[in-house]
Amino acid sequence: MKIRSALLLAALGLAAAGCSTPAEQKENALVAAGFHQRPADTPARVASLKALPPNTFVTQVQKGRTVYLYADPAGCNCIYYGTEDNYGLYQQVRYQQRMSNEAAMAPIPEDSYDFDYGLWGGPFFPY
Repeated sequence: MKIRSALLLAALGLAAAGCSTPAEQKENALVAAGFHQRPADTPARVASLKALPPNTFVTQVQKGRTVYLYADPAGCNCIYYGTEDNYGLYQQVRYQQRMSNEAAMAPIPEDSYDFDYGLWGGPFFPY
């Protein structure tokens, strides 16, 4: 059930990512994958945030479990944290976002529009 809910959130994240900047797409993917957001709202947290490499995943082991940390000082001035499962789902969401972006950039087949080459001096050839 948790996986189904996570996939639904991932799909919603993909829908929201259509008109987003790359940074927003990454934040949407993190949230859709179940990462938690923690703001740098104290001087100690700001210092801790600055100690992490920005916009990069870092892993740490806490109580025998791997925790994934992602520092976002410019976007939300926060860290995202999650489990191995969250990171795996994040990778799936980002893959789907890339496929969606590539599909949006795919050329339109020539028979789906009416283009008058005569106005432009005939067909275009690269040679």
